[in-house]
Amino acid sequence: DDLHAALAKLPLRERGLLRDRFTRGLYLDALATKAGLSRNSIKARLTKALKRLRALLTPARRDGPSSRAGAPSHDNRAAGSRA
Repeated sequence: DDLHAALAKLPLRERGLLRDRFTRGLYLDALATKAGLSRNSIKARLTKALKRLRALLTPARRDGPSSRAGAPSHDNRAAGSRA
Protein backbone atom coordinates (compact mmCIF):
# COMPACT_ATOMS: atom_id res chain seq x y z
CA ASP A 1 0.00 0.00 0.00
CA ASP A 2 0.97 3.70 -0.15
CA LEU A 3 2.23 3.88 3.42
CA HIS A 4 4.59 0.94 3.05
CA ALA A 5 5.89 2.26 -0.27
CA ALA A 6 6.54 5.68 1.28
CA LEU A 7 8.26 4.15 4.32
CA ALA A 8 10.52 2.13 2.02
CA LYS A 9 11.74 5.40 0.46
CA LEU A 10 12.88 6.83 3.80
CA PRO A 11 16.46 6.43 5.00
CA LEU A 12 16.91 3.34 7.16
CA ARG A 13 17.56 5.39 10.32
CA GLU A 14 14.30 7.33 9.93
CA ARG A 15 12.34 4.18 9.11
CA GLY A 16 13.66 2.48 12.23
CA LEU A 17 12.88 5.46 14.42
CA LEU A 18 9.29 5.66 13.14
CA ARG A 19 8.87 1.89 13.54
CA ASP A 20 10.12 1.98 17.13
CA ARG A 21 7.94 4.95 18.00
CA PHE A 22 4.68 3.99 16.34
CA THR A 23 4.61 0.20 16.05
CA ARG A 24 6.64 -0.72 19.12
CA GLY A 25 5.24 2.12 21.22
CA LEU A 26 8.56 3.45 22.51
CA TYR A 27 8.47 6.97 23.91
CA LEU A 28 11.11 9.68 23.55
CA ASP A 29 13.16 8.70 26.58
CA ALA A 30 13.32 5.05 25.54
CA LEU A 31 14.17 6.01 21.96
CA ALA A 32 16.90 8.35 23.19
CA THR A 33 18.41 5.66 25.41
CA LYS A 34 18.30 3.09 22.61
CA ALA A 35 19.94 5.46 20.12
CA GLY A 36 22.40 6.97 22.60
CA LEU A 37 21.11 10.47 21.81
CA SER A 38 19.43 13.24 23.73
CA ARG A 39 15.66 13.47 23.98
CA ASN A 40 15.74 16.68 21.91
CA SER A 41 17.74 14.98 19.16
CA ILE A 42 15.14 12.24 18.97
CA LYS A 43 12.33 14.80 18.82
CA ALA A 44 14.08 16.60 15.97
CA ARG A 45 14.69 13.36 14.08
CA LEU A 46 11.09 12.24 14.53
CA THR A 47 9.83 15.59 13.29
CA LYS A 48 12.07 15.40 10.23
CA ALA A 49 11.08 11.80 9.48
CA LEU A 50 7.36 12.57 9.78
CA LYS A 51 7.74 15.60 7.54
CA ARG A 52 9.44 13.47 4.87
CA LEU A 53 6.81 10.76 5.20
CA ARG A 54 3.98 13.29 4.83
CA ALA A 55 5.63 14.73 1.74
CA LEU A 56 5.87 11.27 0.20
CA LEU A 57 2.22 10.52 0.98
CA THR A 58 0.85 13.88 -0.18
CA PRO A 59 0.33 14.08 -3.93
CA ALA A 60 2.26 16.91 -5.55
CA ARG A 61 -0.01 19.89 -6.05
CA ARG A 62 0.44 21.91 -9.20
CA ASP A 63 -1.76 24.67 -7.85
CA GLY A 64 -0.01 25.19 -4.53
CA PRO A 65 -0.85 28.18 -2.34
CA SER A 66 1.85 30.37 -3.85
CA SER A 67 0.59 29.89 -7.39
CA ARG A 68 -3.06 30.81 -6.87
CA ALA A 69 -4.06 33.85 -8.87
CA GLY A 70 -5.63 36.52 -6.72
CA ALA A 71 -4.47 34.97 -3.46
CA PRO A 72 -4.11 37.57 -0.70
CA SER A 73 -0.60 38.66 0.06
CA HIS A 74 0.81 38.01 3.52
CA ASP A 75 3.28 40.87 3.35
CA ASN A 76 2.75 42.74 6.63
CA ARG A 77 4.78 45.72 5.49
CA ALA A 78 2.01 46.77 3.14
CA ALA A 79 -0.79 46.29 5.65
CA GLY A 80 -1.76 49.52 7.34
CA SER A 81 1.44 51.41 6.63
CA ARG A 82 1.40 54.48 4.45
CA ALA A 83 4.61 56.27 3.70
